[in-house]
Amino acid sequence: MPQDNNTRDRLLDVDALAELLGASVATVWRSTKAGRLPRPLYVAPTAPRWREAEVWAALEKTRANPSESAVARRMANGRRIVTETV
Repeated sequence: MPQDNNTRDRLLDVDALAELLGASVATVWRSTKAGRLPRPLYVAPTAPRWREAEVWAALEKTRANPSESAVARRMANGRRIVTETV
């Protein structure tokens, strides 16, 4: 993870973000839809950009508490959480 504040303030397009994460463009969009990555900013109608600092913060949050993050994502997506069995 980069430490330089100037580097962390960059806006990344989907290709640059995919390369940074070592993932495909499709995985970036799936992760965004699932809530693992923040929603992009649109600098133009067809130009989504992610703030690099927000991406790293989201990944750190997911890594720190993976089960809590999964529950939060499900609740944000309107899914019901079942915690007990009948």
